[in-house]
Formats: sequence, C-alpha cells, structure tokens
Amino acid sequence: MFNVKNYLNWQVACALLGAASLFTSCDNNLIYDDLAPCETRHAVRFQWDTNMVGADAFRGNVHSVAIYGFDQNDKLAFQFAEKGDALAMQGYTLPLTGVEPGEYTIVAWCGLDNDGTRSESFIVSDTEIGVTTRQELLCRMERDIHPDGTHHSAEQLYDLYHGTSYGVKIYANNDMQHQGDHVYQINLTKDTNNIRIMLQQIGKDVNVGDFTFKIEEANGTLGSDNELKDDETINYEPFNTKNVVAGMDETRAGAIVNEKVAVADLKMSRLMDRRQSMLTIRNTDGTKVLQVPLRDYALLAKPFEAEGFTNQEYLDRQDNYRLMFFLDSDGAWIEHQILINSWAPYEQNGDLQ
Repeated sequence: MFNVKNYLNWQVACALLGAASLFTSCDNNLIYDDLAPCETRHAVRFQWDTNMVGADAFRGNVHSVAIYGFDQNDKLAFQFAEKGDALAMQGYTLPLTGVEPGEYTIVAWCGLDNDGTRSESFIVSDTEIGVTTRQELLCRMERDIHPDGTHHSAEQLYDLYHGTSYGVKIYANNDMQHQGDHVYQINLTKDTNNIRIMLQQIGKDVNVGDFTFKIEEANGTLGSDNELKDDETINYEPFNTKNVVAGMDETRAGAIVNEKVAVADLKMSRLMDRRQSMLTIRNTDGTKVLQVPLRDYALLAKPFEAEGFTNQEYLDRQDNYRLMFFLDSDGAWIEHQILINSWAPYEQNGDLQ
C-alpha cells in the first residue's frame, strides 16, 4: 500500500534537489550519474464541493473510496480501494501503482465500505479485469423484498458519492519527458438525501404513531455515469420516528402554546429532476392525509443564492430536506401552509394531491 508520508518525503527531496542545482536527473536535457532518477508517480485526489456551501468537505465526510479504471475500449483495466484514517489526512491521494501506460477513464464510488455498525447500503456489481465494461458497472442500493414482491428500505443509508475523471494519462517510468508527479482530480457528487417530515396540527397534539410515511421512487440502481438505471420502485419508510414539542404563536398576540409535533426521518437515493418521487402520509387506518411530488416541493424552496444552478445541480448540492406540513383541527392538510427548509412557498398545483 502506498505510504503518504514516504510520498511527501519524496516530493520534498525532489524539490530540494531542483532548488540546489536547477537541473536534476529528472531534467529532460541533463542527466547526472550520481543522482537517482525521480520516478514517475500517478495518483488521484478527491474533492466534494458540489454542496450548498461550495467548499470542499471530503475530509470528515467520506470514509472509503473505490476507483475503477477503464481503457480506451471501455474495458476494466484496474481498480483500487482504501478506507480509514488515511482519508482524513490533508492532501490525501490514492496512488495508481502498477498501472500500464495508457489513457483511462476513472469512475469513483465512495462510501461503499463503512464502520461496520450496520449493513452496507450500496454494492457495486461484480467486476473482472479485461472483461467488465464501463456500461456494465452498476451500483445498487440494498433493500428488503417483501413476500408480495415489493421493495422496501427503512434504513439510515450510508452516504454514497460518485465521480468520474476522463483522460487520465499513465506514463512509463522511462518516459523522460513526463517523469515526476501526476495527480488527477475526481470531483464527487453526493447521491444520498436526508428527508425529515414534520406534522403539526393547529390547536392539537400530533402523535407520530397515528401516521405512516412513505416515499416511492425507482432510484435504487445507478450507472457508471451516475444516471438511474431500470429498477423496481422502492418504498422508502422512516428509520426514525418521534414526537417533539414545539412552540407555536397560536393567537398572533404573543401567546406561545406548546404542541406535540410528529417527526419522521427517511433516507433515500439520488433525486433526479426528470423523475418524480411521491411522498404519501396516511393515517394508520389507511386514510390518505396528503400526497405530494417530493421533487417539485424540494425545488419550490430553492433559495435565492441557488438561482444560478440548474434544477439537477440544486438537487445534487442540497442533501437535507425538512418539510413541515400543517393539519387543521379535523386532521386535514392545510395546503397553503407548508415549510420547506424554513421557506414557506405558496405556489399550489391543483394536481398535486
């Protein structure tokens, strides 16, 4: 396994030699017999700044990386993986050792191998060097299949990230023109979303046990291009439900009333602009309280600072959604009252429910 400390020491040594003589054995024109040649080294660096703050948050959030390198015939040529403390180091890179010279496309899936406290959430399809094509590389979300054949997930999914780097060139050690350090960057997109649903009833307490929550979407299989592939519809259900107490200005004159609010936390795979994910809340007797298109409601709350993003870019950057729905005294949804990520959109579509 590549040693980051030795790699950094090698970089410093080459830099000092260059500063001292201006020409080292890596120089294209002058070769000094008493200096060992600098090796040609290749590595990939990961960056996750496709988020709402636009800052690289790879360190501390991504705990495992796996890369798959495809040659110019789109056949798998190499694959590497690493996890653990090394990823938290400043300037972490994953070395590409023993790779034949050539030009490659590298696909990254990060978050496949985690802390072992629960079952892994995503599994990459079986691969074979020289056989598997880039189009055949799939990442599938684990799920429960009920006796009636329906697919369900009520898990707190581990976070998944995807990235691709094209035109990665690997040079031979004896290629004097390209000796030195070659680092290629892979920009990541987060493919998992946290959804928090809150129900508050005007003038009454709400008991979370009186409701069921479900999001339906066939988004459990992703291709190497990070697009959704054919899959069964997955019924996402809460991995956590609870009652919380919230203060509400009931009289608009300063009288704060504490009321019990129902909270349900769900986690799901990638949201796509061109597809629809349906959120349904029912009473435990099966009566439908509300049904809304999750994607449409998520985009309604797109903040001003995100207006320059396409819909898909916003959905990829925003990974936490908090939706609060208000019920009237009879338990019916008040359609003109909804908070999404603290925004209060009022646009209503008559076909939403």
